[in-house]
Amino acid sequence: HVHSKALSDIITEGQALRRGGCREVILTGIETAAYGSDFERRDEYFGESLAKVIESLADLGFERIGLASLEPTVMNDRFVERISHISPLLPHFHLSVQSGSTSVLNRMRRRYSAEMLSDGMARVRAAMPDATFSADVITGFPGESEFEFAETVNFVRRERFLHLHIFPYSKRDGTEAAQMADQVPQQIKRDRLKYLSEQGAKLSVL
Repeated sequence: HVHSKALSDIITEGQALRRGGCREVILTGIETAAYGSDFERRDEYFGESLAKVIESLADLGFERIGLASLEPTVMNDRFVERISHISPLLPHFHLSVQSGSTSVLNRMRRRYSAEMLSDGMARVRAAMPDATFSADVITGFPGESEFEFAETVNFVRRERFLHLHIFPYSKRDGTEAAQMADQVPQQIKRDRLKYLSEQGAKLSVL
């Protein structure tokens, strides 16, 4: 369950940092993109609370404001339009991608599809032409076929991430995924990680 820190508390902390001479701040949390979901509906306007936090910190005089990992559920028209006007906001976004295959994302119980990811990134790039992206990706989630892995590879190539953080899927006791059939063998997970890392390295120097 998400528990969002009150805006007033964030502003108080920001004021103390500014008094101490701090000029840069990074917003982070267990699930940064979910900020406000405990008091704001996840609809087409979701992200208003997070945008207000960023605006408030900019008003305090921070020269650089960074964001931790985001997911596309928050990258709607309204949110992107608001943050595009916040000049101290660093135009780099780390995304919780996990997979470029919608069918794998569905099995992961993610609230977004590969298409939503692409749409969100396109929205940000249109509003912030200098924007860059990095991403978290998991290889070998239970049931991941060669076709689904190829979907992720093609997604990564198409979206041209600046950097990839790639992890092989590992079982966690008590999770739904750990009980799934079609667990991917360790060697295949390692091979896919190696291949995806090579693709990511090629993109990062282009």
